[in-house]
Amino acid sequence: MQNLSSRFWKLEQFNPSSAWQQLMLQAIREAPDSFLVLNTPRGVHDTPRTINAKLSKNADQMSKRWHDWHDTTEYKKLTHFLDKTCFCISSELPDYVPTVNRFFRLISDRCFLFSNLSGFFQGPTLPALHNLAKNPTHYFYSHEYLIQKFNSAISQAPTELESKLQHTRDELFTLSFPSYEVDAREYFTHWLQQQNIPDHIIEKIQSRFLIDYIKHQQSLTVLSHGEIFTENLDKTFDELKKNLISLYQSCVLRRRHLRRYSKDPLSNQIIEIKLNKREHIPQAAYYDVIHDLSRLFRAYTHSLRDQAYCKDLPESVNPYHLEILDQVYTRVSKLPSAIQPLVFWHLFTAATSKLAHGKLQSFRFMPKKYAPSDQKKSPDDFQYNRTKKILLDIQLFDYLLDVLPPDDREYAKFNFYVFTHFDRFPHFKTSSPKAPTKSPYTFNLSPAYDDCVDQLGGLIRYHIDHCIPHSVSWLNHELPANTSLTKRMDSLSTLLLYDASLLPIKRRLTNRVNNLLQSSAKDNNTLNYVDQYIQQKNSSTGFYSDDKVIEYVTNLQKDHNLYFEGQTQISQNLVVSSTDSAECARLVIQYYLQEQEVLLARKALYRLAAKLIPENLFEHGSPFSDS
Repeated sequence: MQNLSSRFWKLEQFNPSSAWQQLMLQAIREAPDSFLVLNTPRGVHDTPRTINAKLSKNADQMSKRWHDWHDTTEYKKLTHFLDKTCFCISSELPDYVPTVNRFFRLISDRCFLFSNLSGFFQGPTLPALHNLAKNPTHYFYSHEYLIQKFNSAISQAPTELESKLQHTRDELFTLSFPSYEVDAREYFTHWLQQQNIPDHIIEKIQSRFLIDYIKHQQSLTVLSHGEIFTENLDKTFDELKKNLISLYQSCVLRRRHLRRYSKDPLSNQIIEIKLNKREHIPQAAYYDVIHDLSRLFRAYTHSLRDQAYCKDLPESVNPYHLEILDQVYTRVSKLPSAIQPLVFWHLFTAATSKLAHGKLQSFRFMPKKYAPSDQKKSPDDFQYNRTKKILLDIQLFDYLLDVLPPDDREYAKFNFYVFTHFDRFPHFKTSSPKAPTKSPYTFNLSPAYDDCVDQLGGLIRYHIDHCIPHSVSWLNHELPANTSLTKRMDSLSTLLLYDASLLPIKRRLTNRVNNLLQSSAKDNNTLNYVDQYIQQKNSSTGFYSDDKVIEYVTNLQKDHNLYFEGQTQISQNLVVSSTDSAECARLVIQYYLQEQEVLLARKALYRLAAKLIPENLFEHGSPFSDS
């Protein structure tokens, strides 16, 4: 279990041993109204809670993973340590992440490694590093200030107790801070009772001194040991481990498939089948697998007509296709099981019309050549009909894996990847058909976005696209004392629904913000708004403040009149105050700015992937080089 007691109680005694601790200490010292100022005003929301926080059973393992990442990184700016997006878009990213192993850890993480994300899971009882850096005057106090607070608490004590209380104060400062699994307030109160301090004086010490002292000590502990890993962070840590394992397993599987394929490539499996014209045979004479293949082919052709607009296909399939399937199956059943679904997939997709009309006379299975650009195209790069046809074709193959189950399902999918070049497309979630007479095949399956045709490349792309969560919770909120975050989110939801109903679309705030950012990005003569927003977050190596970001977005809002339209109507009909409405509009603007920042981070990660991930792991070249 983590050792959470700090070895010092004065910030001046703290000796940083890593780059992130040095930057944190610099930020605290550079903050306006720094901890050396005695009477810093305290907001109503800053009163700490001293209830116990249960540490995770995996706290030691979590702490080791956290320190393995951060203690070995020579951060150049505090934002690179605290903010994952700033870390990813920094020019130092290649130096921060020089190996594949470290890159996999970065993209496997969601809300564990970086405090701007993990801090939201800590709960209100613990100070996160992100909060310590943003508001150090709310967490750290000078030695003189704490003595002053204690003396204030005992100012009305009897004279004969003065010497005893001064000794108690000095001894209290030398106590080790208790574990977070112990209620700190109860711990110190019990200790004061053991010193035979009268209850009415203990109450004064509790209200005037202990709250600030506990918060100060909690903050020193976090600064000394890093984040405190409670049960609230278990899920985020488990997610990181699960994602990391899946990436490593996918790499191992890809290398195994490549070795196997090099010994027996698809070019060795070229087959030609001449079909014999035979008289009509009763359907009952065919094996069940032929009927399964027939039902699947019928469903496939129906989906092509209905969804991909292939109007040249007949509405009903010629019954003679059963005989064709039977002859092909007789030959294909002698091939390795990993090839069989692919051969029938090629038959169904390359000879669809002839098979449907019952006129197919011969069939040849062999890999075909693709243009270099085709293999790197995503579903959005093709015309709608072409994309729809490819998605139906992939669903067909996933069904064939159920109808003709191979000994090694993953290797069969690898052969499909090599043969089709549908690298950027996903596989689909199927369930084995059970109905023996009625066709159970539906071509409206849900895509499995973490299971691409190029499984390794797709999985890496999936984690790059999802490793930086973007939610309204991570924006910079200004909340008055009488407003909760829940109330603010209710107002934001109401206003966004109202905004979505406005016509024409150009009246909508979301549309106006998006157009402004796009026009700014096209203007090469000025620094665009997204770049300016990022500059506000990275303007200093020291003090890290939300105020800079809020001020910049507020000025952008005023300069371009970016408010929800119909302020009077909003106030009267939607029960949202004008102040709340303006603040919600600012959050919308910041969300759009932050989304563009996240997109820049993803592009940087794709560039890094192209640099770090060996290209020989992919049959069709690096899947990241053009991202």
